[in-house]
Amino acid sequence: MSASIAKHPLGDTSAGMIGRIQAGDGSSWMDFHQRCHAVICEWCRWNRVSDVDTEDLSQETMLVVVSKIASFRHSGRGSLRAWLRAIAWRCWCDAISRPVRLDVAQLRERFESVTDEISELEAEYERLEQLDILQRAMAAVRVRVEPRTWEAFWMSAMQNRSGQESGASLGMSADSVHSARARVQRMISVEVRRLTSRRASELGQGTVRDGL
Repeated sequence: MSASIAKHPLGDTSAGMIGRIQAGDGSSWMDFHQRCHAVICEWCRWNRVSDVDTEDLSQETMLVVVSKIASFRHSGRGSLRAWLRAIAWRCWCDAISRPVRLDVAQLRERFESVTDEISELEAEYERLEQLDILQRAMAAVRVRVEPRTWEAFWMSAMQNRSGQESGASLGMSADSVHSARARVQRMISVEVRRLTSRRASELGQGTVRDGL
């Protein structure tokens, strides 16, 4: 445990720490790097990134952070954490889309030329995170219902087929299709709320724990 973290059990405020770093206080960098690394690893666990890729992604994300921290503007508790998650997402998308790994010099040049507004990055990240939660919720519900019930939901809700048409394909009445669809939709809604609440709780605990 670093001396600075031991001195501040709940972590120094990110605003104060960033202010010192932007002012050229090199002594704050180790603490800052440790906290950022913890946030990035947390993001990787949530997004099921492998341990090997997590280390690579952490290094690449920190390269972006180093090149962009001077222009970062703190906008309240959790804003640095959101900024880090958005950058990690950007780096992960970049990593999986390229055929070979870039060396450090190439990465630095690539990231120093990035001009995306952080608000755009955060908005896109949040959209994909919500989509991921929905997909997880649907996967969780699918294994809890009968295959025919799921197919009734899928055909009527996702493929926009009528209850009569769906029922004819599945050997069900139109009323049974509508009932199955409503049941699955309710279950998915409950699961989405559960996953969203869990995600918010994890992020809240992380914000308190590391002060970011």
